[in-house]
Amino acid sequence: MKSYPLSYLIEYARKHSPFYQELYRDLPEELDFSQLPFVDQGAFWKNPHQVLTYAPKDGHVFRSGGTTGKPKLTYYAEEEWQTMCESTAFMMPQSGLQYGDRVVNLFYSGNMYASFLYSYSLFRLSPVKVQQFDVSGQVAIEVVADLILDNQINVIAGLPSMIMKVVAYARKQNYDYSFITAIYYAGEPLFEDQMAEIRHFLPNVDFRSIAYASNDGGIIGFFDTSCELNEHRVFENVCKLELLDEDTGEVITEAYRPGKVYITSLYRLLMPIIRYPAGDRAQYTEPEGIHHRKFQLLGRSEEGVRVGYATFKMEHFQRALEKANIQCQNYQFVITHEEHKDRLVIKIAEATHQDSEKLLQCLTEEVSLLKEVLATKEIHPIEIQWVTLADLSYHPVTGKLKRILDQRIKAKSE
Repeated sequence: MKSYPLSYLIEYARKHSPFYQELYRDLPEELDFSQLPFVDQGAFWKNPHQVLTYAPKDGHVFRSGGTTGKPKLTYYAEEEWQTMCESTAFMMPQSGLQYGDRVVNLFYSGNMYASFLYSYSLFRLSPVKVQQFDVSGQVAIEVVADLILDNQINVIAGLPSMIMKVVAYARKQNYDYSFITAIYYAGEPLFEDQMAEIRHFLPNVDFRSIAYASNDGGIIGFFDTSCELNEHRVFENVCKLELLDEDTGEVITEAYRPGKVYITSLYRLLMPIIRYPAGDRAQYTEPEGIHHRKFQLLGRSEEGVRVGYATFKMEHFQRALEKANIQCQNYQFVITHEEHKDRLVIKIAEATHQDSEKLLQCLTEEVSLLKEVLATKEIHPIEIQWVTLADLSYHPVTGKLKRILDQRIKAKSE
């Protein structure tokens, strides 16, 4: 495992990455980390090759997002990918993984997605050795359910939506799954109603996050047995996490004050990630000064909308508006969770032209995964509301439009 001091990362990015050269152009040679500007995600992805510090000859390239058009590609040198996998795997025993566990991996594979390869590597490299059944999420539900039963597989790993399907099928078939001890999830939040539904069938199962990570940002947090739902610990060895007040831009240090997540990866030199927006909101749930300080994820920030396992950014929606011949700059996404599924309502204010069917068609053409989760009924049908400006929600102090209202997760309090 290899990570670097902040001063070296900054100097290296400034010297070798055209993007960071421009971003830091007017900064003094000698500076403190706190003086660095925060990265704008749109500018970062405008030309990803300008972010790279050299032309890669090894490693892995993954796609970020799942768009139908030209995908965003994120690059890892081989050593960086190994560091990411090894460091997370080293923490797996702290989540409760046991020697001899039989694990079925139901994350999606292929198409340059990272989740299957990453989770496979974590279980393979864990100090606690387990047996893996590398199935992937593209296999028929009945095949997966029978495999689990026939082989007494006691640990399921995958997207919550996939796991819900397997459990629902097994329950309908009246399978005896009493041997299942743990569920590892990632890729989308797991909600209390989903946990309750699974526990009707598996009353003694443990729910564990594999990790808090993303294709573009890398590993951010790890899960241990002290973490509650949607909680992780800052992975200080490989990532510096910062929370910013969304209105003032102030760096948050106190607990139970929500903010926008920014990350700095301490092991990535090829595609540096320095004060980069992770696209989520969170709050610390432990006092300052605790090693691997615990935090709770609170849903998406304004970088993008995530429903089920599909994510789209504002630029995708803006392009969909243009393709549907709808001129509008005032819109809002309201995300809730009902009956074990996410629900998305899009409020569009004072548009020049109203055509819900055309807009949804254009949006799903932009975002392939969104089309997929709608077709498989992983989420509720998307509702479009044509409203006035008064029908949108604004920040009570600044008066700014709240672009995303993610109402799925309730923040913990002291």
